[in-house]
Amino acid sequence: MEETTSSDQFSERAISMQGTDLFDPSSEGGWHVIYDRELSFEVRSLSTPDQPGAKEPFRVKGLIQGEESAPQGVRLEITSETNLWYFFIFQADEAAYKALASEQKLISEFQEFPIILIRMLNGLLRESQTNFAMFFLSDDASRGRLDFIQSIMQYKFVELLSLEFRQAAEPELRKQIHYRFALLKTRLAMSQGQLQDLKNLIRLRNPSLLRQISHSSTGTQQRSPLGSPPRSVMGMPLSARAAPSPLVRPSSGAGGATATPLRTPGHQTTMR
Repeated sequence: MEETTSSDQFSERAISMQGTDLFDPSSEGGWHVIYDRELSFEVRSLSTPDQPGAKEPFRVKGLIQGEESAPQGVRLEITSETNLWYFFIFQADEAAYKALASEQKLISEFQEFPIILIRMLNGLLRESQTNFAMFFLSDDASRGRLDFIQSIMQYKFVELLSLEFRQAAEPELRKQIHYRFALLKTRLAMSQGQLQDLKNLIRLRNPSLLRQISHSSTGTQQRSPLGSPPRSVMGMPLSARAAPSPLVRPSSGAGGATATPLRTPGHQTTMR
């Protein structure tokens, strides 16, 4: 299987391998993570899909239920590091996938679906000039749609796949917020520990350099104005979800790489 997770030493997988007691609520019910990366989507409104929107970073997590060779379910989760209230879920079992395949003329079997999703998600990074994704969000932020699009020539685009997402229910959302908040605290503690180890090493090897660094850091803090404390994330009402800001749609170059054989030929869309 292709590379599926971030190599960041502070990633969820890296932290879980260090023996922490953090439990990802997404793993409840026999689900396990096969993909975890930060990707950028252009965010548009479902009510005005032709109006360009913002290109924003999201965390995309792919999970399967059961064995990789014979999955019983496939799930994608989209979250935002800058807005903890963004938590959208796509989920399908074999029956739901058959309906999706019939509607969108997909030619792949359900067992191949997780691998194809990973290839398409990685293609947004590796072939960003010809492959991109748009996330269409409803006005009340209760649902969304993720479209994978490939540019095959200038001003001509092919829609490879479209997935319907729902906003997580409030109990799911609160569990996820608690988990991600604890994850951020763990990452902070790990980074502070590494910084202290580095200071101890410099103190042994070059004490004068450490004094210079400390003096420079103190001067910077004194010159920097202190901002107001951040509003408590846990105290925010569910209605306080931020809307995306407008930006220009990312350009797509002429030509392109070979698309994953997911659809039958002839399904094309024209972007405005």
